[in-house]
Amino acid sequence: MAARSGWRAAGAAAAVMAAAGLAIIGVAPIVASWFGATGRQTVDLTVVFIYILGAAQPLMAVEYALGGALRGAGDTRFPLLAILTGLFVFRLGGAALVTGVFGGGVVAVWCCLLADYTVKALLLAWRFASGRWQDVRV
Repeated sequence: MAARSGWRAAGAAAAVMAAAGLAIIGVAPIVASWFGATGRQTVDLTVVFIYILGAAQPLMAVEYALGGALRGAGDTRFPLLAILTGLFVFRLGGAALVTGVFGGGVVAVWCCLLADYTVKALLLAWRFASGRWQDVRV
């Protein structure tokens, strides 16, 4: 029953956050103006960043819901490792790679945020689906 509840929570959170992400994407130019973006290039970059954050919303929801479910069940190490992997390897390491090796710009660095949330959501979903969290000794 706990596994079914965890999946339902993750699904519901992803649906709500996807709707919120789409809404934010839909009004991105307006939202950009709230942050004081002026000048065509600044506004355009701010809108791109809002698009990326909007796309990340369902992934963030899965991370939060399944990470919380795992931690609540006593499996605290795996969510920590998943979060550290996403943050340091994919977000920071990816940003260093795209800028240092490939000469990418700020948008490429922001896309590393999507890689981070994708990896974390996949790792946590894999762990939750495995059922190993049910046998963790606290």
